[in-house]
Amino acid sequence: MTASSGIDKQIGYLIITGVGVGACMQSINLNVQGAVTPQLIAMAIAGWSFSQLCGAVFGIAVNGTEFTITLTSKLSTFISSTELIEFVQNNPSEPQQAVLSGVLPESLLDPIIGAHTDFLALVFRAVVVAALVLFLAR
Repeated sequence: MTASSGIDKQIGYLIITGVGVGACMQSINLNVQGAVTPQLIAMAIAGWSFSQLCGAVFGIAVNGTEFTITLTSKLSTFISSTELIEFVQNNPSEPQQAVLSGVLPESLLDPIIGAHTDFLALVFRAVVVAALVLFLAR
């Protein structure tokens, strides 16, 4: 997907992702329940939920750091003002409104959206590589 991908393509990818994640989560949950005795099911599910939350926290921390570093370096190539860079970083859903209100020049809108899209593509590739490594390690 690119910054100019249509809403139909976005919805299609979201449906595919939802079906895949939904199918995986339930099967893992059932496998955890089936691997222990009935007395330990609650503890096993709690352990699974805890490890899932720890993974989410770790993923958010790593991706948040990478987001800040990558986006700052990309934005600094075409925005010279640190205030504008901070504005774009702190308000990722408002560049179009900022252009309409005059805070950002219209010529910066496409590069800003491109920088965000490039970062999301980087995260996607990193997640795919991590998933392949974990799959092959098993």
